[in-house]
Amino acid sequence: MTCFMSRNSRKEVIDTSQIHIEPNLTYEEKPIKILDQKQRATRRRTINFYKVQWSNHSKEEATWEQEEFLQTKYP
Repeated sequence: MTCFMSRNSRKEVIDTSQIHIEPNLTYEEKPIKILDQKQRATRRRTINFYKVQWSNHSKEEATWEQEEFLQTKYP
């Protein structure tokens, strides 16, 4: 069996000394920074979304989250 690697693949080194790993091999993500925001309108309401950079992740890995989720989980 032959294995091919892409030329564009990159190796990332992650400093695991800053990550507290639980016994079940999970760790908690915390929002670091809000990078962008947008609104989506439905028939009855407008929903605010925020692009969030999470701890232990780069800006390229940021995700869009609803305002309600962020307010309830991270007041």
